[in-house]
Amino acid sequence: MMQPHAPARDAPVDPGVLRLPPAALVVVHAGHVLRVLAALPGPSGLLVHDTGTRDWRRRLLAGLARRCGRGAHLLLVEIPPRRVEIPPR
Repeated sequence: MMQPHAPARDAPVDPGVLRLPPAALVVVHAGHVLRVLAALPGPSGLLVHDTGTRDWRRRLLAGLARRCGRGAHLLLVEIPPRRVEIPPR
């Protein structure tokens, strides 16, 4: 299984794609989680993109949404494996 943000072994390096070291990714993800948690009690809608690989995170967000008096809806998008392997631009 390929690691997120890690180029495949034979993939050419694209200078237009930002590659962050693992420690920086932890900081970025932690900041994102904090912003989501801060927005949960607010009055506006909230859309969270999740890779679908961490079911505990979806359960946690749904539980926190309920505690804040919000509903939670799950939208699944199926992407063919060959499309997933193409890095976004």
